[in-house]
Amino acid sequence: MKTFIETTIALMAFLVFVCIGFVVGQNWSSETIVEKERSVTHTHIHMNVSRPRKKTNSEKRYVNYNVQDLDCLSRNIYFEAGNQSSIGKLAVGLVVMNRVASERYPNTICEVVNQKSQFSWVDDGKSDVPKDDRAWKTSQKLAGDILEGRAEFINFDDVMHYHADYVSPGWSKRMQQVAQIDQHIFYE
Repeated sequence: MKTFIETTIALMAFLVFVCIGFVVGQNWSSETIVEKERSVTHTHIHMNVSRPRKKTNSEKRYVNYNVQDLDCLSRNIYFEAGNQSSIGKLAVGLVVMNRVASERYPNTICEVVNQKSQFSWVDDGKSDVPKDDRAWKTSQKLAGDILEGRAEFINFDDVMHYHADYVSPGWSKRMQQVAQIDQHIFYE
């Protein structure tokens, strides 16, 4: 009888530990899944704070844009940052707009985007036709937001260069890094 009672107590203790392990395991598993989901959608942004420049309302909108401008800006955002966060896509689009506003670059969006050796996707020999997917629709929407002046919450006024974080071009050593958003490093 003593052996039966000891065996029953041991079995009950074992079941209690299994139940506790099951509950703890489920919590750990769901926390791990949540962390994995967060890491997939988490945007890494590192910015240096610079002095903001006040813009007038007329500067916030690219008033004279047309369908071709919208398409060129959308394609540049899509091919340069299609796999990045929305803020990363906006940053790439704002670099194009800063170049259009600069005297050192061409005066139109399409001329800036298609300028030789400026954006990697333009001369890479691959198709320049975007897939009709979510990234393309997002790129089009964000390009429209930029052209309508709805992206001025990002202070990128003097940012005209960026590169992927896995390369280190020589020109980057002569410029001031102002932000890293997703996989792009931005410079003034």
